[in-house]
Amino acid sequence: MITLIIPFYNESKRLDRFEEGLNQYKNRNQLIQEIILVNDGSTDDTLPHLQKFQKQFSEKNIQVIHIEKNCGKGNALQAGILQAQHNWVLCNDADLSYRLEQIDDWYDSKLFDFNKNGIVYFGKRIIKDKKSKFFVHRIIIGKIFYLLIRLILGINIQDTQCGFKLYPTTIAKKVFKDLHEKRFAFDLEIIYKLIQQNISIQTLPVQCIDIEGSKVNLLKDSWNMFCALFRIRNL
Repeated sequence: MITLIIPFYNESKRLDRFEEGLNQYKNRNQLIQEIILVNDGSTDDTLPHLQKFQKQFSEKNIQVIHIEKNCGKGNALQAGILQAQHNWVLCNDADLSYRLEQIDDWYDSKLFDFNKNGIVYFGKRIIKDKKSKFFVHRIIIGKIFYLLIRLILGINIQDTQCGFKLYPTTIAKKVFKDLHEKRFAFDLEIIYKLIQQNISIQTLPVQCIDIEGSKVNLLKDSWNMFCALFRIRNL
């Protein structure tokens, strides 16, 4: 039914969380039939760890894709999506700040329909740890960013950057095929393309645990995202 795709870049210090998540995940509805782990040009020992997980969890049908040069999260997801073998693809982050069980929670609550192939489902984050030192900064920058993407791109989705997203594979392959924004702005390009193609986007709640070690630089990456808005508008 679902191919799970997770990108990795220099994650060796946080892979214990990923391993723990795989151990705990029971796949109670047997939704995830394939897992693709994409190593996005890591310079640490992430790749051998992923290869170890492939053998350690052989029953989970894990495949590892290795990209020689780091080109960004969007590029890594693109590589995984183009190789997906099942009818739906689920994107998640390497630290599993979004629990894998949430796809089963959506399914059990009948929040999505496998028979509707013209709709995508995006997670909308519910932050559990609101005491994080970055939480207030993220809220303020997020509100400013939401205003800008609404004005420049006409996107009315508040949480565009949530890493937990479910696509029909045919749609995912189509919108990711000619991806221009390969790094943090790729989500905006994908949403912009979906809107242009009249594909419905539904947001669903996901619990998010704020994990230390984020590679996002709030000021630098916010500026890069702002510049990307105009590149995307001109696609």
